[in-house]
This record gives sequence, C-alpha cells and structure tokens, in this order.
Amino acid sequence: MTTFADLLSQDTPVFLDGATGSQLQKRGMPTGVCPELWIMEHPDVFTHLVEEYMEAGSQIIYAPTFTANRVKLDEYGLGDRIHEINQTLVSITRNAARENVLVAADIAMTGKQLVPMGDMEFETLIDVYKEQIRILADAAKFDVSCSSSGVERRGDGTGIGNTSAAGICHSFGADGRCISLLKILFTNECIYDCKYCINRKSNDVPR
Repeated sequence: MTTFADLLSQDTPVFLDGATGSQLQKRGMPTGVCPELWIMEHPDVFTHLVEEYMEAGSQIIYAPTFTANRVKLDEYGLGDRIHEINQTLVSITRNAARENVLVAADIAMTGKQLVPMGDMEFETLIDVYKEQIRILADAAKFDVSCSSSGVERRGDGTGIGNTSAAGICHSFGADGRCISLLKILFTNECIYDCKYCINRKSNDVPR
C-alpha cells in the first residue's frame, strides 16, 4: 500500500484533487444545501468525480468532510449526525479510491468569526476541530498525530493520537498560536510532536 511518506520520497510533485464543491455544483448539487448530506444522498456523483480526479493524475483524494464539524452541521439541524456523516463520507471516498491513491479528510471553516471580530472563542474552535478529528481518526482506523512544524517528539500514545498516524497541516499566527487545522492524511508516520499542537497530552500548553 502506498503511504504519504512514499509519495514525499519521490523526486516528483504530488498531485491532489481540488474544487470539489464547485465540481459537484456543476453535477447537480444545488446551492444552500448541506454539501455533506447531499453527497451521502448522491454517492454515485461523488464517486464519478473521484474517478475523474484519479484519471487526471490525483494521488491523494480529499474526503468531502470540509464543513462536517458540529458548528456548521448545527446550521442544518444535523449536529447530532456528526459521527455518521464524517464516517460515511470517509467510507464513500475510500471505496472510490484506487489502492495506490491516498485518502485525506478535509477540515475547513465553521462559518464563525473568532473574538474580537466575532463571538467564538479560540479554545471553542479548537474543541470543535478536536471533535471532528477524533471522529475522522476512528473512521479511518488510524490514530491522529501531527507531522508539521515539529519541535518535540512524543511516543507515549497520549492525546488525540500517537506517533503512528497521519498528519495535520496547520499554520501559526504571529503570536505563535496554532490557528488552523486543515487536513488529515490517513497514511503516514508522524515523527514529531508540535509544541502548540492540540494533540498534546494536556490542554495546558501555550497556543
């Protein structure tokens, strides 16, 4: 089975898919609906799109979990189905992907502004992402750990996951706080533990 490390070890670009939402709209998904629920109700449309991406050369396919967090799902009255939705979308994507194509879960916006521009506290946002990451890690049957911006290593199996899992792409603000957790790759071996990562044993760490 191809791993993320295998792809990175090649001296060639790695191709991912993209523009999933707009491509689905071209294939009949109306505006204003919950994209995740629509895909669950029309898996054949998404599967065909995945086939097109792979034919075009995509080596990593994003599961369409971009806004499948509790905050966004609550807007559609679907917050209580967060486990079902995330797990089903990962399953649909895995079934559509070829054996040598990796599957990544996509974590995106909640639609809420952080304080002081909005009313959502930073720690609340982290908790929202934590919940979705745990669900996705379980759906993938892999642990979750951090493989970017590493400054320390931890191998004790604590936190959301341990070092035998996939990566989280994230970025830091000027004050050093982790401000985004965007992608989880379900294949890879993480060798780092990031000082500001939510995967640490205690939440009592600088962010």
